[in-house]
Amino acid sequence: MENQIIVTTPQQIESIIIGALKKYDSEKQNKESNSKLLTINQVRKATHIGYAKIRKLIASGLLKATQDEKILQSELDKYLENK
Repeated sequence: MENQIIVTTPQQIESIIIGALKKYDSEKQNKESNSKLLTINQVRKATHIGYAKIRKLIASGLLKATQDEKILQSELDKYLENK
């Protein structure tokens, strides 16, 4: 690989940095929202699906949850998309 000199302005560098930071923040926000754990009651309130129905969905494997019945936001989103 050859050494190259790149000529740029401070405004171009600032634009590149701002773009990279926005992309980083967006990816971080998506990752945080997808890894958020919800209780059955939180899911019930957000979706207006009954507690017993949510438990049945978990038991049947249609809605994936942890052993203590916490539901990842991403799993809830998948279920709602396929509903």
